Amino acid sequence: MKRNVDYAGEIRRSMTDPLKLCASLGLTKGAQRGHGYLLVNCPAHGDRTPSLSVRRAQDGTIAIKCHGCQWSGDALTLIAQVFGLDIRSNFKEVLLKGAEIAGLHQLFDE
Repeated sequence: MKRNVDYAGEIRRSMTDPLKLCASLGLTKGAQRGHGYLLVNCPAHGDRTPSLSVRRAQDGTIAIKCHGCQWSGDALTLIAQVFGLDIRSNFKEVLLKGAEIAGLHQLFDE
């Protein structure tokens, strides 16, 4: 990884479609579509009914919020949770997974 490259920002800005992100993470079973958002089962607390809102925020990136457990974050937070990674101690691995999902392999090939 190169210094002074905003890998997280690049990955976040490339993920703008809630349905595409959730599908790539296997979260669409039982999902409910709303106007501009997707409601899916929350991976943070083992939902049986969809309570996690995945939507495009005002800045164009993905924002998440669970209306059951109040867990919230962004696309990278969701990726970390789905893969069982701690976003702080495994941040590079979360970025690699995010780049793979976003089709940004070239970020790390430079």
